[in-house]
Amino acid sequence: MDPLITKQIQGVLENNIFNKIIALNLNIPNPILRAVISRVAEVGAVDIVKQVSQASNKELTDIPKNLIGPYNPVNIVNGNNGPTQISNNIDGIIQQQLLLQTTDKLVTKLQSQLRLALPTDKLGIINFDALAASLIQGITPTVGKTISTAVGGFTDAIFNRGQTPKVTTNNIETLFGTLPPEAALEKADEIFDASIANSALIEAKNFNINSAENTEKLEVLDKGFTDPNANYPTKEYAGISETNKLAQGDSRGTIVQDKNSNRMKGAKLPGGEAWDEPESAFNGAYPYNKVTQTESGHIIEVDDTPGSERLHIYHRSGTYIEIDSNGSVVRRTKGSSYEIIDRNGKISIAGRADISVNGACNIFVGNDGTSK
Repeated sequence: MDPLITKQIQGVLENNIFNKIIALNLNIPNPILRAVISRVAEVGAVDIVKQVSQASNKELTDIPKNLIGPYNPVNIVNGNNGPTQISNNIDGIIQQQLLLQTTDKLVTKLQSQLRLALPTDKLGIINFDALAASLIQGITPTVGKTISTAVGGFTDAIFNRGQTPKVTTNNIETLFGTLPPEAALEKADEIFDASIANSALIEAKNFNINSAENTEKLEVLDKGFTDPNANYPTKEYAGISETNKLAQGDSRGTIVQDKNSNRMKGAKLPGGEAWDEPESAFNGAYPYNKVTQTESGHIIEVDDTPGSERLHIYHRSGTYIEIDSNGSVVRRTKGSSYEIIDRNGKISIAGRADISVNGACNIFVGNDGTSK
């Protein structure tokens, strides 16, 4: 998605929320209000673009599955549904999926940030429940517009919405009105293969190795770098950007899924209680997450995604330490863990402590030991 789309959405959200709160005459100092709304709008814009892209991609993938009857199963985009129709269709679906939850999330985040930023005397004056109700009613239409903007950016990137795509095969739909389904699909496949082969032959005949464009491309053999062993890009990144998936904000097929699916669950406590390892705090978005991944599988992440800032060190064995945006730490050791302190050691836990030991527990104290 174009970063300009994210900036555009951020600006729209920031101005609209600011104007709505100013109209309520809450007497919040403008610098504080602007700073809080700016942070919330920045995080909200990144989240809207990410959620819309994921949801739109799913809907775009599902469109062929939902086309039945005489519709053209091969040439959907330039046959029965043009890019504009598909974009409008996706927008309606995504609005239903995301509008209310996105608005609630923005208002909840705004309430939380205002509580942190405002002085104590202001906190006692403002009715935050009334503020939330007013904002939800006031900014919902604007959130809907930003979702449409994000959907438009997504569809523009996929197939230049509003333009007529190049036709690969013509009149395929007529086959399904004259032939049985299996025969029609077989004939469609035959026509499609012939069309692709013919296009490739024409391009081959017109190819000129000595053209200025190709001469420029060949310069990389002397000036650029190519992997001498042809190991990169790996199969995992074939046909897509070589930017690390975690840096792109894409957790599919990565350690994030592995960690979540293999979380430790059901650590026993007295009284039949138990606790689970939390899911990964990963919520990275490009270009905020800086990722280093080595050949063997070690990974280091320094993630500055607004609202989801995080540090993560992962060993290829599955041992890791992850620090989320609140400063909470999750450590997991696949092997044994040793901590040696040559001088004094102190541990302070302000809240409750839960310790679950499945095996034997031995404690040796070389001098006096006290407990309470």
